[in-house]
Amino acid sequence: MGTLYYSAAQYPIRIDDVTLTSLRVVIERRLDAGVGLTLSWSEAGFGRSTVWLHPTIPLRVHVDDPVAIAPDADAIDAMANEVEQSGGIVLPPDDEFWLREPPQGTTAR
Repeated sequence: MGTLYYSAAQYPIRIDDVTLTSLRVVIERRLDAGVGLTLSWSEAGFGRSTVWLHPTIPLRVHVDDPVAIAPDADAIDAMANEVEQSGGIVLPPDDEFWLREPPQGTTAR
C-alpha cells in the first residue's frame, strides 16, 4: 500500500502501489498543465472522501514497494478519461477497477 500525502491533511490517503503509480502519472499531467482535479475514494467505516488537487497545494506520493512499478497504460487511460468527463477521479472500493498485478518484466528503472 502506497501513501498520498496531501497538503496538511490530518490523514494520509492509502492506495495500493499499482494504482498509485498510475494515478501519479494522471495527477502529474493535470497539475503540470496548471489544471486541478478532484480525487474521491471510500474507506470502510469512514464513508466517502474527496480532495481538490491543485498545482499550488503540496502533494507527496510514497510507493511502499522497493521495486519500481511501471504505470499501467490502461489504468492511466481510464483515469484520464474519467477526469476529462467529470473533472475528477473516483477510486472504486478496494481499487477494484484499476487494481492489476504488474506484468512480469515491466518494472520501471
